[in-house]
Amino acid sequence: MANYTKLIKSELKRITDNYQLKINTFQAIEEGSSNSNYFLSTDQGKYVLTIFEIAPSAAEKISRILCLLEEHNYPAPRLIQTTNGKNLFEYQNKKVMIKQYIPGRTLAKISTEQIQQIGVFLAKLHQIPPPDYLPREHAYLKDTYPMILEQNQDQKYKEWVKSQIDILTGSLALSLPTGFIHGDLFTDNVLIEDGKFKAVLDFEDAGHNLLIFDIGMAVVGLCREDSRIRLEKVRALVSGYQNTRILDKNEKQSLFASIELAAVLTSAWRFWKYNLTESNPGRSDHYRQMVNIVDDLELIPKDFFFKNVFERSGTLSDQDMFR
Repeated sequence: MANYTKLIKSELKRITDNYQLKINTFQAIEEGSSNSNYFLSTDQGKYVLTIFEIAPSAAEKISRILCLLEEHNYPAPRLIQTTNGKNLFEYQNKKVMIKQYIPGRTLAKISTEQIQQIGVFLAKLHQIPPPDYLPREHAYLKDTYPMILEQNQDQKYKEWVKSQIDILTGSLALSLPTGFIHGDLFTDNVLIEDGKFKAVLDFEDAGHNLLIFDIGMAVVGLCREDSRIRLEKVRALVSGYQNTRILDKNEKQSLFASIELAAVLTSAWRFWKYNLTESNPGRSDHYRQMVNIVDDLELIPKDFFFKNVFERSGTLSDQDMFR
């Protein structure tokens, strides 16, 4: 979440009047990388107001997704409607939604036990029938990757990304199960309350894609410490996941490549975001964390990874964690 559209109380009131909400206090939510968000305390309860900085069609998609998740009683934000029964309101030519506030907080580091709980609910998400309006290709591959190929700022990095994606997408060209994916299950998109998983946030990158890719992205987003993947956390995620949905043989064999692909694509997004789109010297090298993850993964023998994620019980020692 972020705050690009700055509003004062009178402007917020023009919006909330359409929801029959009376604001007591409000606060901008500064964290995140897209859209503008405000915490609202009202006479009727607590809410989060989102002003979309993305295309109206993308906001409409998110609105439909949240309604679908509510139909399936999935732990995600719940929309409230305007007095006219609309899920979205338009203000200053931007789409706006108001969601019920979910108590909890995001954590930079999530425990093994919490990751196992998240695995259960990732599998439950994958069991929801994907609606036909979901994109079939992840935005990082469809939109960001071509822009990396066009940039001339870092030729060596461009060649690395292209080589990695050519290899990894080729290795995933199997008849693997597809379905409803989140697409960006990082720690800042998971709410924790009282030490337990509470809800999943931010469905902007949701799509109809390979389920194992979504697990790979969750590994990159939840199971790393600095520039290394913690195998015991990967095992916890997979264990929780398979309590609800069992991975088939091809999916298990494809998990390693899915993690690598997720890291490469996340690296490409970070390069695009902080070097090509925004001038952010403090984050210009942020993409290198994902490059280092890929480099580290390439040192792990595939059979060692498979055994310790899918077959071994208990915990790994620090000595065995990465090699």
